[in-house]
Amino acid sequence: MIKAKVYYLLEKSWSERYLEGSSPISAVKCIETEVEDGYKGLVQLNDEGEAVIYVGFDGFDEENNPIKMAYNYYLDDNIKITSDYRFFFFDEFTNVEYLLRWKQEHDEYFNLLYDLTKNNLANLKYKEKVFNSVKFTWISEFGSEELKARLNEGHNVDENYIFERLVEELPDFDVYYGSQLWQEKEDKVDRKHLVEVKKLRRSGYDAKIVEVIEVYEEDDFFGIIPIKTKDAIVIENYLDKVALVKYI
Repeated sequence: MIKAKVYYLLEKSWSERYLEGSSPISAVKCIETEVEDGYKGLVQLNDEGEAVIYVGFDGFDEENNPIKMAYNYYLDDNIKITSDYRFFFFDEFTNVEYLLRWKQEHDEYFNLLYDLTKNNLANLKYKEKVFNSVKFTWISEFGSEELKARLNEGHNVDENYIFERLVEELPDFDVYYGSQLWQEKEDKVDRKHLVEVKKLRRSGYDAKIVEVIEVYEEDDFFGIIPIKTKDAIVIENYLDKVALVKYI
């Protein structure tokens, strides 16, 4: 066992928890206890060399105010990992075992969430690397002279590349600039359109027949209620970048 101080935040009043800009220093409680081996991974040393465990926050700053802990990791603009920060309060003290178990379970969850977010970022970077490689190869072989020149000059030519390739491969489709408000069409589908979608799928495109929602109302209970729709074939994730649409 390891002797350690366990710090946590005890506050029953919800209004006191979330006062903007205030420090929850008055909510900090401390218990000295013997920490069993199963929880020794939670122990850290503070600046004074004391063995401590912080539950629901991330230690103290230079002015001895509690520091918010990171949670809810996500990708910011798909280029970097960021997170939100908050304090976790307890309504009442149960026992040290509960605090340590809470801390352990939450650390495991947040570590897993961070790893998943990191993997998502790595996957996005890999896809971007593949996209750039394929883009360079395609432009070198099929691109217009203007597009080749802009690529060689170091300009961002993603939009022009997608457009030129779209015209070459799928001239009947346009880039869909909406908010992907559509629903799959399940009845009254023309056979020739089903055949077209089947051929597109065989060629590796994520194609489907949908009703694109052009006009809608929002309802608190039912959500989005379509008012005006248009039948279309859509291809999602064209070149892993955009959605395409062909109205039918």
